Amino acid sequence: MSYDLVIENGLVVCPDGVREGCNIGVQDGKIAEIAAGPLTGREKVDARGLAVFPGVVDPHTHVGFANRPKEEFYRESRDAALGGVTTMMVYMLQRGSYLALHGDNQAMGDENSMVDYLFHYSIADQKQLADIPALVKEHGVASYKYFMTCRGAESVRLKMEAVDDGLLYSYFRCLGQAGAIPCVHCENMEIYFTLAPEFQAKGRDDLAVWNEARPDWAEAESIFRAVFLAAKAGCPKIYIVHLSSRAGLEMIRRLRAMDLGIEILVETCPHYLILDTDCPAGVAAKVNPPIRARSDCDALWEGLAAGEIQTVGSDHCVRTKQNKGDSIWKGLPGFIGTRHVLQLMLEYGHFRHGLSLSKVAELVSLAPAKIFGAYPRKGAIQVGSDADFVLVDLERASVLTAANTLSIGDLCVYEGMSARGVPVRTVLRGTTIAENGALTQEKGRGRYLPARF
Repeated sequence: MSYDLVIENGLVVCPDGVREGCNIGVQDGKIAEIAAGPLTGREKVDARGLAVFPGVVDPHTHVGFANRPKEEFYRESRDAALGGVTTMMVYMLQRGSYLALHGDNQAMGDENSMVDYLFHYSIADQKQLADIPALVKEHGVASYKYFMTCRGAESVRLKMEAVDDGLLYSYFRCLGQAGAIPCVHCENMEIYFTLAPEFQAKGRDDLAVWNEARPDWAEAESIFRAVFLAAKAGCPKIYIVHLSSRAGLEMIRRLRAMDLGIEILVETCPHYLILDTDCPAGVAAKVNPPIRARSDCDALWEGLAAGEIQTVGSDHCVRTKQNKGDSIWKGLPGFIGTRHVLQLMLEYGHFRHGLSLSKVAELVSLAPAKIFGAYPRKGAIQVGSDADFVLVDLERASVLTAANTLSIGDLCVYEGMSARGVPVRTVLRGTTIAENGALTQEKGRGRYLPARF
């Protein structure tokens, strides 16, 4: 048989381990064969000297925070493709009925996204909760975010109604009954509202004070409250987004040991693994939860190696130098990063911390796809899955910079850092969409992915 595409001679990173000199046959956008011997194809890509990973499935990206959602879908997905991302899981934060908004959101994604995508919708009121059963059943939106931080001045900034623990409990009960996954941002904002004025009165205005004003124990306390309430509401699982601290990880260990009858899934991000409060980016690295101490980075690496943390996502959020300014108290939180997830995890996870190539692929592709209902379509190089690949030169290093970004965001918190594992080709459903740092497709090729479990 002659395949549409054959990728040959690569070091193929499969769920069950790495296979040397493998050949992959692609037909109709799907992986049709993985063979040790030669295959015939109308198009051939020689991957000799390269590692072939499944396309990156980034579980945590944002669209809309720059108030230009169409342009964000267009530009952020193209920047993502250059880094080997083939699926973006997009958090949308909107007022009103998501059931009414979903059609427009999907049309926007289908028209503008270069890569495949699914939605996590952010919930802030009872009316939005009422839409969830229909969204799950009719549109396959099976994951929803809750900002425990959406209180007081923070709810004003987010332009959302303030939340309370009664809504949080209702959220867990609703999602448990609908078979959906709660994704929770765990921080205690009342602690921040108490501490921030004290530090401001002392004249503190540096990156480290953001960590002190939103302390690790305020994350740990909120994790306990979220997991406990979810368990009491009968929710079978909870997904803790962007874990940032040793204290938070230790709380998760205690909760798992309590055997509350709930599965606790955990995500962290490259910036919590790599950056600390001495980060050269300074106040530009403001993010929620904060960048923390080096000891927190070390703890999170230990958690990854031990299997206590399931996924690594970017928390990609468009911010510009103008958004950031020069004050930790006034600048907006967040920054871009989806393009660099795989390369950072190869440099720091594989080369520096000894994670296997298969483990890296699990963290950035397989586990997110499984958790959020995109597997087996996405996340793995195996027969029947979508032909999504990123070909990586493990021996080559490049300097991370905002100078060549396609993102609206014009700053990189990893600016000037060198990392091995350069993505040289990204393939989405059998079509090359990026090669050697440039896009090879003009029109977006993204498709909406309804969750399937």
